[in-house]
Amino acid sequence: MTKFIAFILTNLFFTVAFCQSSLKQLEKIKTIPEKIDSLKVYSTRATYARDFNAVLEYTDMGIILSKVDWDNLGFFKYFRGEAFRELKQFDSAIINTKQAIDYYNKANKLQGEANAMRRLHYNYYYAGRGEERLPIMQKAQKIIDTTKNIEAKSVLIAMLSEYYYDQGLYEKAIDYKLKYIETQKNKKPPLDDETMNDIAVTNSQVAETYLIIKEPTKAIQYLNEAKLFYKDYYHGEALNQSDLVVAFIDLNQMDSALLNYKKLYSMMKLNDTLFEILTGANANLANYFVEKNDNNKALFYAELEYELSKKTNEPIAIMGSHLTLANVFCNTKEFQKAIFHLNIAEKNLYAFGRESVATLRYLQAKTYAGLGNWQQAYLKFDAYTILHDSILNESSTKNIADAEAKFQNKEKQQQIENKNLQLKVGRNKIWWLIAGLTLLALLAFLLLLNNRNKKKTATILNEKNVTLSNLNTALEDANQTKAKLFSIIGHDLRSPISQVYQFLKLQQLSPELLDEEQKNKLSNKIQTATGSLLETMEDLLLWSKTQMSEFKTNMQVIKILPIIDSCKSLLQLNSDAKNITYKDVIATDIITNTDPYFLQTIIRNLLQNAIKASPDNCEIEIEAIHSTNNLTIYIKNKGETFTQQQYQQILSSEDAAKSLNGLGLRLVDELSEKIGAIVEFKTTQAEGTVVEILLPNN
Repeated sequence: MTKFIAFILTNLFFTVAFCQSSLKQLEKIKTIPEKIDSLKVYSTRATYARDFNAVLEYTDMGIILSKVDWDNLGFFKYFRGEAFRELKQFDSAIINTKQAIDYYNKANKLQGEANAMRRLHYNYYYAGRGEERLPIMQKAQKIIDTTKNIEAKSVLIAMLSEYYYDQGLYEKAIDYKLKYIETQKNKKPPLDDETMNDIAVTNSQVAETYLIIKEPTKAIQYLNEAKLFYKDYYHGEALNQSDLVVAFIDLNQMDSALLNYKKLYSMMKLNDTLFEILTGANANLANYFVEKNDNNKALFYAELEYELSKKTNEPIAIMGSHLTLANVFCNTKEFQKAIFHLNIAEKNLYAFGRESVATLRYLQAKTYAGLGNWQQAYLKFDAYTILHDSILNESSTKNIADAEAKFQNKEKQQQIENKNLQLKVGRNKIWWLIAGLTLLALLAFLLLLNNRNKKKTATILNEKNVTLSNLNTALEDANQTKAKLFSIIGHDLRSPISQVYQFLKLQQLSPELLDEEQKNKLSNKIQTATGSLLETMEDLLLWSKTQMSEFKTNMQVIKILPIIDSCKSLLQLNSDAKNITYKDVIATDIITNTDPYFLQTIIRNLLQNAIKASPDNCEIEIEAIHSTNNLTIYIKNKGETFTQQQYQQILSSEDAAKSLNGLGLRLVDELSEKIGAIVEFKTTQAEGTVVEILLPNN
């Protein structure tokens, strides 16, 4: 319990720290568009971190700044609605999501509008206002019939399938789910992992629908199809495995059911957050063995379901486990035990649907009858009968609606065939008219042909002009890229080469100042430094070849310590000249996802500046700290202080931009922006400077 409290407090600390850090960063941003973009990033991150109060704060600021920018207003209202839904404030969630739909519609952003419509569908469902979803579904169908936007169409098809599933119209639900799968498969290959998992989950949902309508063979077909698409998604794969258990139970193939149950159980050991899925599998096995009067096995699986449900801490899982135990004890005629579990289940039952209430009333009636309490048995059975009849009537109404829809479709098809027959009668007359129109069209074509040739010549000339303009733009970009590369290579190599030159000059001009041992040490240092310099030159030249066409990042997972060591090695002569030592506080296993060459150039320039600023016989401390949201690298040195204000002045100075002064810091600023890093200079209580490199924890 103490560890859990510590974990919660730690998360709270980092969440508050992130929020404060974000707001401080926002204060530094000058333009409103940049502030809006930052607030969008903060809102997204806070949503993933489940800090919904922070989401409300960020979106409120974003709405104020956006004014009449409909696209941005739609974004902030969408995330605001999500936050209210997670905070169980469903009315506020509905209001904000409806506003998001209106704003996206004004901005002509169909993808955003479709996403917001689907969220409004969820919000009505959670608020218990499911009947208000119908206008959304009608609007969605119109969009699906008319739009060519595949992404928006996919979202709305998925929403319609969920809606019809909730209504018990399973054939329509399956039809829309299959349409959704088709739209996902038709995306431009190769399909990413998220799309693959989406296809897999939808196949599993089709299978679950077939299980409801008692077609286990079809369910197995789609469950096997789903297996082909899952990509490292434990939760989806576990649900798929659990559905296979149910399907084989329905087919009375218990060997296959138990085999898949064991596979499911082995997956739980890999990922112990999926106990809720395993409770469902145990419930199905327990109820199966109750029907077969194998009470020992039924009790075994029911008790296992109960123990697992306590680990999930989910009310619906716990309630279900008590119903299963009551069913077992009722079958073994241990009616007092059955009543005990039924009373516990009844406390939270009404939040989980009429089918669960009906099951409870039936078991209560059976249990009271076993105890000889016929009055209570009659009352409970009467309640069960009323509820059961209501469910059957609703199901019948829906089936009748389906049947009427099918009949209307057939009638419309017959009308279409009659119209086709009438059209066929008048088709011969139309052919004569077409022949006359064809002659007129041929004449018009000859007149237009000459005009077309003139336009074609003008179009070709215009295309060549556009191509030439594009080539000039590309050449200008390439020249700018090469200039940046030469700046990096020249700046990073100038200081080490200068230091090697000075040591060689000292050895040439004043050999008498060095004894034999000093000469050997100096030679070893020069050899080590030139070797490191050569490796760095090769790396820089190789990197520059990859960057010649475009100055872009190549993000990859790297270890921090080798990057630091290579920079120290390259600047070894510089540090030895001032008798400077290093104190590293870096774990060997600290990793991050970034561009290694960009990061190496940043650290090398900052470390070189630290050596220049440090007095002789000092120590430079290098430290790396890994936190939940980011990785921070510190470089601390004594000597003359250098502040963040000085850093900003160098970056904004027009004179510095035209000279070599401050080139290293300008490179640091540009490259850190490329990899999403933040560089800040801070002064310490003692004399000296600390520079922080804040890397996002991707």
